Amino acid sequence: MNITLVIENIKNFLISLFAKIKTIFEDDKKRFLIISGIALLILLLLIILIFSPKQKNDKNISQMFSLSEKIVIPPSPEIKNDYTLTRENNKKWVKEEGEEYFTTPSKKEINSLSDSNDTLISNMIGAAP
Repeated sequence: MNITLVIENIKNFLISLFAKIKTIFEDDKKRFLIISGIALLILLLLIILIFSPKQKNDKNISQMFSLSEKIVIPPSPEIKNDYTLTRENNKKWVKEEGEEYFTTPSKKEINSLSDSNDTLISNMIGAAP
């Protein structure tokens, strides 16, 4: 399609549009002024909305909350009575904690872990040039 033809079509459309507007204005001035006023009002509102400063909803909470009372757990069948919500974190475990939570791996588990690590390393090195 030729660019001059496109420009000519746009020019003809605008000429016919302005001719229709002119006939509406000449036939019924009151309706034309009302429609024009509404269009200008909508345009003005859009401009105000676009260029108005945005309000940030970031409300800084400067107050730090701290626990002032003991936590009360509501009774329910899902929570056991000896359930602990928090515990004091120590830098080192005592021997009893170590014995309770740590299990020494068996020779079979160590060999399985070693084999899987060797396989991973072999795959990485094998892909290298």
